[in-house]
Amino acid sequence: MIKGIDLRLLRNAEFIQFSKAVLNIIAANDPSGMQVIAQHQTFEKVVSAISDLFVTAQGSAITAAVEAADKRRDTAISGISLLVNAMMYHYDHNMSWSAEMLNENLALYGTGIARQNYMAETASISNLIDDWTQKPQLNAAVNQLSLGGWLAELKTANTEFDNLYMNRTRELAVANPDNIREKRIEAITAYYVLRDRLDAYHTISSGAGLWGKTHNEINALIDQYNVLILGRSSSTDEATSSEPAPQA
Repeated sequence: MIKGIDLRLLRNAEFIQFSKAVLNIIAANDPSGMQVIAQHQTFEKVVSAISDLFVTAQGSAITAAVEAADKRRDTAISGISLLVNAMMYHYDHNMSWSAEMLNENLALYGTGIARQNYMAETASISNLIDDWTQKPQLNAAVNQLSLGGWLAELKTANTEFDNLYMNRTRELAVANPDNIREKRIEAITAYYVLRDRLDAYHTISSGAGLWGKTHNEINALIDQYNVLILGRSSSTDEATSSEPAPQA
């Protein structure tokens, strides 16, 4: 079964990004072969309409400043990963042991954090920073390897990116808010129709073939966005009570 996600809690840019990722997963796994081509096309059409409404004459939502901030945090997390990997071969057992602990924690967030989509990377880095600053053993390992400066740079870069990205999101969302809201309601309904049909064929096929692969990939995507939703205060959400309730 495809996991639940409260789509109302995604900001407009996040909602579009999530929806396009779902569409891309299904497109890559042969929607015709999975017998969901009509539902896929319906969802794709409304998502495209939302995207067109969202991108205004002000230009792309991905500005040079956002790209620069993303590159800064990519450099920081890549540098930390390389340093930790190198320290695992340190001649001092305390140093290599500390590096191994940090490397195991890094692995929890995937092998390429810098290659994740914008919001998934923001969530991964935020959670990593929390781990390394709040968990005593990991924090001790950070100090042992003198990575405090790197960690501070990563936190600053990630915060800068998140602020720039969300400010730009709010700026662009001013355009056609009512139209976007209405289209989001339509898109959420279309998503559930598509999801339910995939679930039905997944059950019939006992999770075999393309249905099992598609379910696994969509669930991995949903996990990333659920982490983002859970880590953010509800007071900053762009959700509205007029949108349809989430379905499990």
